[in-house]
Amino acid sequence: MNSQVVLISGGTRGIGKSLVDLYLAQGHKVATFGQSVDNVNSLRELHSNDDNLLLEKVDINNPKDVEDFVDQVVEKFSYIDVLYLNAGIYADSTFLKMKKEQWDKVIETNLKSIFTLSQKVFKKMAETDGEKRIYLMTSLAGISGSFGQVNYSASKAGMIGFAKALALEGKKFNVSVNAISPAALTDMTRPIIEKIEAKCELENKPFPDYWKIGTSDDLAKTLIKLDGNLQGMTGRIFGINGKNVVLYEEPKCEKFDI
Repeated sequence: MNSQVVLISGGTRGIGKSLVDLYLAQGHKVATFGQSVDNVNSLRELHSNDDNLLLEKVDINNPKDVEDFVDQVVEKFSYIDVLYLNAGIYADSTFLKMKKEQWDKVIETNLKSIFTLSQKVFKKMAETDGEKRIYLMTSLAGISGSFGQVNYSASKAGMIGFAKALALEGKKFNVSVNAISPAALTDMTRPIIEKIEAKCELENKPFPDYWKIGTSDDLAKTLIKLDGNLQGMTGRIFGINGKNVVLYEEPKCEKFDI
């Protein structure tokens, strides 16, 4: 595979960091950012001698910070081949107990923030030749909903709609846009899994197959492999768990008699 320029939001931890590490190991040029000073410094120290990495502390919810970072990427690497919209948070609560601040925070970070970054990058991609790709990291919660996660589910469902609509516009510029529903053991999912493990042990029940998931490194390897085998597919939703990939079918409708 030829060297590519890859921009990854939220690349200082979890799945994003695994993508950064693997792309750099394969000789690609990578630009990423995070909001935590500690996480940014840790990643910088890990790749201190790698000139192929552009790393900054950026507030994903600050449009000017985001636009300035994309300008830095283009100035350093000239173009962008792949964009991963990966930054995300959660603030769980059942709906009747959910505070407006929890709703606003999750929607702002997971959904509203992708507008500035993706529009700025999409414009750069439209100006260059060759195949370009955009991936939005959604969730099963955005496909089928998740108890206690009305805000998170809404934000991830919005990303799917965003991906499908942008895919239609991207065809003109040879930009494919797809949504990825990942399952991986990260700092975000670990507390949930540990809680389920404890509950299953207490109730003497088997651990659900749904939560038997691989590592973020496993997922990154599979996602990069998928990226090289899409052959122009766009506007679709892929699920990844470890080495396993599934393609979600398009919604179907049937006549409903009343």
